[in-house]
Amino acid sequence: MTRLKTRPRGDAPRKSSRWKKHPRGAVREAPRGDAIRGATPEEPHPKSTPDETPRAPQRRDVSHEDASHEDITTTTPRRTPEETYLGRSLQRRQRRVHEDVAPAERRRAPGSHEQRWWAGVTEQQYTYTSCLTMSSLPLAETKNIAQVPHILKITASNGGSGQAKLSSALVSIPNHNTKLKDLDLAGAMEARLQSAAQFGMNDLMPNHEQRESILHQSMIIIVKSLIEHHPEFKHLANNPLLQYKPRRPLPLHFRNQHISVHSVVGKHTTALYTSLINETYTKQLGLDAKMFENCLIPSVNSSSINQAIRKAQIALRRAPQPLTPEQKLITSLQLGPGLLDIMKTFVKASLDNHVGRPDIPGSWSSTFSILNKAHLASGDPKDYHSLVTTLETMMKASFLDCWRTNCGFPSVEAFAASSPTPSDLLAIARKIAINHAKRIVPHDANNPDDAQYASEYDTEECAASDTVLYNGRLGLTTLLRIFILKYAIDDGDIGRAEDIFGVVSIALTGGGKDAWAEELFHYIHGIKCLWPEPFVDIMRDSLIINIFREGSNAQPADVSKEYLSAYAKYFITVNDAPADLWHKAESVEDAVGIVDAFDAWMNRDQPQGCIVQ
Repeated sequence: MTRLKTRPRGDAPRKSSRWKKHPRGAVREAPRGDAIRGATPEEPHPKSTPDETPRAPQRRDVSHEDASHEDITTTTPRRTPEETYLGRSLQRRQRRVHEDVAPAERRRAPGSHEQRWWAGVTEQQYTYTSCLTMSSLPLAETKNIAQVPHILKITASNGGSGQAKLSSALVSIPNHNTKLKDLDLAGAMEARLQSAAQFGMNDLMPNHEQRESILHQSMIIIVKSLIEHHPEFKHLANNPLLQYKPRRPLPLHFRNQHISVHSVVGKHTTALYTSLINETYTKQLGLDAKMFENCLIPSVNSSSINQAIRKAQIALRRAPQPLTPEQKLITSLQLGPGLLDIMKTFVKASLDNHVGRPDIPGSWSSTFSILNKAHLASGDPKDYHSLVTTLETMMKASFLDCWRTNCGFPSVEAFAASSPTPSDLLAIARKIAINHAKRIVPHDANNPDDAQYASEYDTEECAASDTVLYNGRLGLTTLLRIFILKYAIDDGDIGRAEDIFGVVSIALTGGGKDAWAEELFHYIHGIKCLWPEPFVDIMRDSLIINIFREGSNAQPADVSKEYLSAYAKYFITVNDAPADLWHKAESVEDAVGIVDAFDAWMNRDQPQGCIVQ
């Protein structure tokens, strides 16, 4: 089924009226390296800071985190539960669960969202089943989650007065009900670490299976661009041959439990992280730190948080005296890359590398100018959603032009009239991926199948003779890699995302984003060499979570309340939903509740149990 105006794939732009526009006529500095041929150095833009930005993905100071979202989460007057659609939605769902409302009474009159059949039911009576807080979930159940494989998630925000506010949350993991005591794997990990061979950049290269997967995902993106924009091909939308091959998707009906546990405020030091982690388990949950001494606990966070935790772990391992149980709890954390932070950084690094100048044919800056979005060339973090949506438009428009020139007919319409089969579409898509993108599968002389991914346009002579073609192929390769990763996250398939991790890590290194490249490097090293086999799957299932009741879009495990708040506000706006459905989210759980209420509003006229998709 096709989803009707509810959370389509792709990041959502915010309303243009709230953006701080890029000054007209401003010129971006020329990119480093030779990513855009023909570029010459210019004076940098006064506001351009290629190596530092106010917040993630180039976050240096966590105190800037909240400030960058202020215009997204504008404070609105809080209403009572009966006055907000969120409250009404939660109450309606609670009554449906108990089946104490007749079907006729449950139905909403067309165009009326002011009916008050929910009178007498309070918002506090509703308890989330997919996303909870300590106050809404019994302590015993929270402790049970902490005693089985789970994710420890830490987020940073502005605590005021120049201090950092750190918050911890526990997130459940699917299909892993083993007790922590059965995962006494620290000794096994140390043994593997001692015997592991040296791990280098060559080990980041995708293997044979991953190379095939990268090319196939590229082909599916190219085919879907045609199907989505040409009605003549709509009948092939659900053809099994034209779908992504599942690699390691989340269970279909699984919803992660996200439980906010504890917060601390103080100076941004490793001691603050140590205090938060220990208080989360011992003070808030009342657990004995000794039970975690030899266990491995996944912790998925942004790059800056992982670096702080890693710094604390190194200091503890170098300590001459024996570690206390509380200190061993810190060293038991196994850090995973926050894919939201990785995505933002990858997009920003790609922009820095390809933006060029408006007068350079094939540069992203020239395309932004054509689309009347020249301000995106500045790379303002607040424009992230709009930038991703615009890049997706650019990619699909390029592929539509590729279909016109490669289909073998005077027009795409004439090609559709010839009734091509799915195999025909895939064959042309493969040709487009290889010839119109520069090595979407990276060159690897040690791989015997390398020649099948090469193109006649890959020679230096061809690149030097046609700058526009060279720039276009480079840009299309980067766009494909961005959206292979993004679509895999949206679909909740960590296997597909993992196929491209090595390529993204190398690309981030080339873009000067070493800290984020190292996060993926550490993860791939852990998967291949360090973590014992039972823990590898647990770690894989920790990077992507599904916290919504309805819908199909999964989220990176490091998703923040600010990101979800902007995510919800956009869809409420574009679908003309009631304005009081949205408010400034106070936590991730609150933001998830807003999205759930929006889903309920979208399905208000559907029979119970029917979801509009």
